[in-house]
Amino acid sequence: MMSLDTQTKLGILFSVGGIIAGVLSGALSGSVAILSLFVLVFVFYLCYKIAPRVLKFEVSQAAGGWSGRTALKYFDLYFFFWLVFWVLAYTDFLRL
Repeated sequence: MMSLDTQTKLGILFSVGGIIAGVLSGALSGSVAILSLFVLVFVFYLCYKIAPRVLKFEVSQAAGGWSGRTALKYFDLYFFFWLVFWVLAYTDFLRL
């Protein structure tokens, strides 16, 4: 079985978080648009906080330690997936 390094696992975690946030934000955009931005920020923060526990890595294992600044390196990946799935969910809910 192939073992993934910590950076790859973090990338996958933030990608999945972006997908979840995008679907939730797309569903909320029709009723209260500001909630979609709240979901964007909250799920990113949640991914940042749960990453060491879920992925079972020591804070020192992450490149440069695990801090908010280190987590921001994954925001572009997170935002990309959020945006794609927000558009998909938003347009799908518009058809209902």
